[in-house]
Amino acid sequence: MTPNLASPPAIPTPHSNGHGHTATPAATDPTASLAGALRSKTHDLHVMAEKHPFQQRLLRGQVSRDELAAYLHELAHVHAALERAFESTAHPIPRSLFRDHHYRSGLAKHDVAALDGLFAELPRTRSAKSFVSAIDDLASADPVSLVGVLYVLEGATNGNVFLARALEQSLGLERRVATSSLDPHGDDQRPRWMAFRSLLDTLSVPEAEAGRIVAAARATFRAVHDIADELAPSRG
Repeated sequence: MTPNLASPPAIPTPHSNGHGHTATPAATDPTASLAGALRSKTHDLHVMAEKHPFQQRLLRGQVSRDELAAYLHELAHVHAALERAFESTAHPIPRSLFRDHHYRSGLAKHDVAALDGLFAELPRTRSAKSFVSAIDDLASADPVSLVGVLYVLEGATNGNVFLARALEQSLGLERRVATSSLDPHGDDQRPRWMAFRSLLDTLSVPEAEAGRIVAAARATFRAVHDIADELAPSRG
């Protein structure tokens, strides 16, 4: 049964004990790579995300244009918040990771318009609003943890390529016309992801900060799950 994640996740900061809807993982092994730690310590939530009914419908091309537009609308606001956060921080670790090709909100807005959706100034779901607020808080309280959020959202593009192809076929869309935010890298997908993972492992991150990055990644998986739940509630 899919866990009940109706309540918005809390992203722990240095001033938080990590209690709430997202448990802080055990301290990251200082001898392990950061990319490896992120992968292993979020594996359970990654599997849960892939099994979500809404994600399964996306993969099978079983959503309407309106449903896809609603989903991408919320993700556009999430990406916009993350972009603002990376632009505003002076912390060297997140600044060293963010590249021009990580900008995604403009692509999502374009996709919403291509699907004949209307773009609102704010997210429409409570979960997306909560997640945007959490990202804003990280930007000021714990910017290094933004790395965990970026890891999940950028990593999602690996699977989203397959979603894009399925949706294009089922909805009669031209390639990447209304799915550019799902498949932002095109043929550069794998090399850019591998470069991102390699860059993660060049970072000198203290153990405590690495633990918070992992906690933020876990919270991100839960937040995206909650958004999907609001748009298409799971039956458990």
